[in-house]
Parts: sequence; structure tokens; C-alpha cells
Amino acid sequence: MSQWGMIPILLLLIPLVSAGGLSIYERAARLIDDRYLRVDEFSVEDAFGEAAESAERAYPWLIVEHEGTTVRLRRGDQPDWTTVEFTGTDGTPTIRELPDALERLENAIIAVDASLPEDADLPVTLMRGVCRALDRHSVILHKGRLERFDQRIKGKLTGIGAKVGVENGEVVIRLVFDDGPASTGGLLAGDVVLRIDGVSTTGMALDQAVSRMRGAARTQVELRVRRRSDEGLDEVVELTLTRAEVKIPNVSWRIGDDGVGIITIDHFSENTARLTAAALTDFELGTPAGLPLRALVLDLRGNSGGSMIQSSETADLFLNDGVIFRTTGRDGIPVPNLLREVRAHPADVAPFEPPVPMIVLQNKGSASASEILAGALASLGRAVILGGQSHGKGTVQKVYFLRGGRDKVRLKLTVAEYRLAADVPVHGEGIAPDLDVRRVRFHRYGVWVPPSADEGTMSVLDTDERPGWREGGAPETDGDPLMELATRLVVEIPDADRQSALDVLEQMGPSLMDESYVRVMETFRFRDLDWTRSDEPQSVLDVGAVVTLVGDPQAGERAELRAEVSNLGPAPLHQLRLRLSSDSRHRPWNGITIPIGFLPPDEKGIGSTLVSLPIGGPDRDDLVSITVEADGLDPVELEPVLLHVDGREPPPMSVEARIVPHEDHHRVELTLFNHGEETLTGVRARFSWDEESGVELLDRE
Repeated sequence: MSQWGMIPILLLLIPLVSAGGLSIYERAARLIDDRYLRVDEFSVEDAFGEAAESAERAYPWLIVEHEGTTVRLRRGDQPDWTTVEFTGTDGTPTIRELPDALERLENAIIAVDASLPEDADLPVTLMRGVCRALDRHSVILHKGRLERFDQRIKGKLTGIGAKVGVENGEVVIRLVFDDGPASTGGLLAGDVVLRIDGVSTTGMALDQAVSRMRGAARTQVELRVRRRSDEGLDEVVELTLTRAEVKIPNVSWRIGDDGVGIITIDHFSENTARLTAAALTDFELGTPAGLPLRALVLDLRGNSGGSMIQSSETADLFLNDGVIFRTTGRDGIPVPNLLREVRAHPADVAPFEPPVPMIVLQNKGSASASEILAGALASLGRAVILGGQSHGKGTVQKVYFLRGGRDKVRLKLTVAEYRLAADVPVHGEGIAPDLDVRRVRFHRYGVWVPPSADEGTMSVLDTDERPGWREGGAPETDGDPLMELATRLVVEIPDADRQSALDVLEQMGPSLMDESYVRVMETFRFRDLDWTRSDEPQSVLDVGAVVTLVGDPQAGERAELRAEVSNLGPAPLHQLRLRLSSDSRHRPWNGITIPIGFLPPDEKGIGSTLVSLPIGGPDRDDLVSITVEADGLDPVELEPVLLHVDGREPPPMSVEARIVPHEDHHRVELTLFNHGEETLTGVRARFSWDEESGVELLDRE
């Protein structure tokens, strides 16, 4: 029984409209205590401290110190501390007592400085911190984040109908949705957005750009974009778009002349199953040349999930029977108002289920609901999977109201775990592909070689060559190699069942591996690297290696990382490479591979790669681990090495700023002084300003 006693379940599902912080804290604590899947791992002390630190991140004037059950607060310009203790009635804090502690923390922060911003929502800020003590999928949804969550689930938003990204510091239109304001107004994929309603996008964060483009329906937004013409010249185009409600196209499909239907699902929203069914209806018409549907490829790469129900309904379109997934809450107990089991319906109930072979594509970005779909199709014998290991998110979140009214607050809480047919787990493990496709990435500074596949895993290599690897020539590889492989394989599968597909993979596997190896080997030759395989069984990997940074590199520079490797064994080594790692994933050598290639016995080989060293900071020595790998041999760990980088202090500079009238606005004029002895180039000054200050920046650099 929960320590809250016999609380009616219906009470937990009624939106709470009353104002005040305690109601939010109390409701959240009850939900965590009653529903949270990993409650045994939840530390109320950590939650209390994270709440205080969340406030420190939100309010720059607040300084927080947290140790155990004690939080100390003060203004940065004041010497006196305020202490808030969370010791619990019996000396041990409990979830039941967390709301009172959070209320006292809230009051203490207000007492330190009662002049919080008008739009400050301190209870929400503290609850964000509490959620950091849960798992990374349990979060507070409020304002913009809640709006984006609803838009993703409903598959609708109000804006211009385009997908936007940031590339090299520029706001770029990546995709224009059909029939939206952007499409009808002349915006094109690849356009670089220079100004939004007269405001420069230079230095603008992605969320700020998106926020400015979105807005109420029937309002207008003016865009100035840079566009590359067919003649290769840049032109500036002015566009005025009228915002409208836009459907987010999360399902796209096409059928090739070979009769292979391809369905791509970006995420799962309210319309995913319906749109997938529409794709299958289109495929029934066959190709433009009149050929019938021959096979299917379902592309789930980069699909981070969404609606679990939509995922299972989509799976049902291809299945006749079997358990798609089951859910269990804490201690194996079902969660109220959560589906416990979903089964596929027979064909007379779900009439699609085209009887053609099927392949599913996935990668490490395929998570949650996409893993349900891929896993169900594989575990119920309908399809094989190509690509990489999926993400491994096998938990389920439910959304609960913490506060209703106009300023809604919701808690997305992890309440259950799901498993596939035959009780197959997903969480933390992911779904293994039947054909593991591993990318070897070649670029101008070096090459990254993926770790060898586990023994018994069918694996092929995908050559991913970027510009700059081969001198004086552009890479020949283009398009989508994994999709090309899938469409090539799926037409060879004779029947619409998984075993037929596995038989084809087994038959064609050796030739596919040979073809991929030849492509990789030929690409290595552009840097005079011999990447031939070993023809004979090897014994052990016996090597010595010296890894150094060439010269005296400084922070902010690009440096050569060189490895000298000695073959101390009796046999030649093939596909020899070093893999480096460090404690921090942010250090430049973490994940670096240095290829050596073929190395005869008693000889030395030299390999190198270029790394970009982060700018700024003091001198530092990084301890770097070294793993040596070679074809057909178990990896060997060598002694770590210290790599030294000279720090570089920021140049001594000062600035004078003044605001002067300019046309219908004001201009900031700067005078910069270089007090050092080194000539500085590429100097830029970037501005930031509180968005709520009433001052709008027209340019940021």
C-alpha cells in the first residue's frame, strides 16, 4: 500500500485547478509515490537538492549550496545565508514529506528576494528539479514544452509549415510541407533565412527562430532568405507568408518502378496508422507502369517514438495474430488506465496486411514506439530488420495534470515497462538488427572505423565518404546506401514471412560482405592505406604503440594526433587500427580511430588524424585509453597515455559601447581595443538580451 493510504484512484486523474504551489508539490509527490516505476531508486534528498539547483539556474542572482538534507540560499550580492532543512519527521525524509519541504524552499527563495519576475513560476521551476531526480523521460510539461508535446501527439501546429535547422550558424529551411503556407508562398528547402520580421537571424538560436516563425493563424510573417539559383549564384528573396494550422506530415510513401513500396514514418502521432493505411491503399494500385506491389520497406530510422497506441495500430496493419506488446507497472502490477496488452487482429477485422515480403530499417535513433513496431514485426515472424541496434527505450510514460486552468502544468511520468511477444525486453537493450550495417566514415581529417560486430552477427559495412577524403576528387558515394541495399534484398525474398527473409539474408550475406569490404578497401586506398583482410587464422595481438600530439598544440588550434605501432608478433596484422577514449565524452580524442592497415611482423606503422582542440582554458593533461584492434583478433588494451595541450588565455581586450539614434531605431556602436601584442583577426561581438526586457535586437553580431 502507498504511504498515502487508500486514496481513490479517480482523485489522481482529476485536473487540479486550485492555485498555489503546495497543490502542485503534493499532487506530484502522490503520483511519484503511487505510480513511478522506479520508486525504489528515487532519492527525496536528491530531489530536494535538484529543486534548489533548478532555481539557481533560473534566477542568476541566486546562489545555492546543497549537501545531504540541507540547502543554503543567498543573493549573490549579500553575505547572509538562509538555511532550509529537510530532515523528515523521524530523521529520514520521505516522499510524503517532500511537498512540505518544497513549500518551505519556495518561501525561503521568495524571502531572499521577493521581486521575482512577473512571469516567474517558482513551483514549476522547483518541480523541474525534482524530475531530474527521477529518470530522463519523466519531465514537467509547461508552456512551450507542453505546446510542442501536444502538437507532436496531435500532428498539428500553427505556423508556416516548414522544418527548420541551424547549419554553420545559419537558419536553414530543411523541408517544406506540402499545401502549407511555406509551400504556397514560395519558400524552398535549402533557403537560408536572413531575417524574420526584420530581425536578423545571425547568432539566433534555433528555438528563437522557430518561435518567431510560429504564431496565430491568419497572421503574417515576413522572411528574407538567401537562395542559390540554378546558375550557382546567390539571390535574396523577400517573402510574406500567412500562418495557418499545418498538419505535420509524419508519414510519407512512394512506390518504385520495381514494385517496392517504401513507407517512412518520422514519429507516431494521432494520424500515423491512418496515413500508413492510406499508403497501403495507394500501393494496391501498383506502379505507374501497372506492375503490382511486390515488396515493402518500412523506414523507422531516426523515429524517436510518440503514441504507443498508434504504433501498435500501425503494426496491426501488417499482422494477423499475436501479442504486439504487454505493459507492467511497478512490481508487475498493471497501471490504471494503461493498456495491459495489445494483440493483432485477424485479416477480416484489419483488412490490409499485404501479403508481400517486408524489411524494416532502424538505427540508434529509433526509440520507444518505433521499437514496438519493429520488434512486433520481427518477433511475430513478419519482417527482418536492417541497420543498427535500436535505442532501447522500453518504458512507458503517462501524462498527469498538476495544474489546470489557463496556465496548465502536466507531469509526464514513467509508470510502466513494455515487452514484446515471447516476453522480449527492450529497455536498455534495444532491438538487434538481423543484418547489422555499420558505417565507416571517411572525412578530410581522418576516418572512423566502427567496432567489430559480435561473433555470430551478420554484418556488412557501409562506406560513408565525405568531401575531402580523396585529394582533388569528390566522393562517388551518394544517395541512401542502406535503402538501396534493402530494396535490392527485399525483391529476392519469395514469401511474406520472416523465415523466408532470413534464408535470403543467409544466402546473400557472404556476397554482400565481400562487396562492402571491396568498397571500403578501395576507399582506404585514396590515402595509401592497405585495408586487406587476413586470409589465415591469427593467434594473438601483440603490439606496442606510441601516441603523441605533433608539435606543441594550443587550445583553439587543429592538431595532428599520430600513432606509431610496432608489430611484436610472429604474423602480419591486417586492418590494424587504434581506438582512443577518455573519461569525458566532450574531449576531442574520445571515440577517435587511427587506421594503420597492414603491418608485417617486426615492423612499425604510422597513422595519424587531425583533431580540433577546444578554445580557451588553462593547460591540461588528458589521460587517454588506447584499444588496438585487428582483423580476426581479440582487441588489446594498452597503457593509457597523457596528452598535453597548452591553454590559451583570452586576448586582453576592452570595449566602449554607446547607443545612438539611427533612422526609426537605435544602433549600438562599439570601439574595441586590443591590449595584447598579437594581431587578432575575425573579431566579432555578439549581443544577447533578455527577451522580456522590451528591447528587441534587430541584429545580434
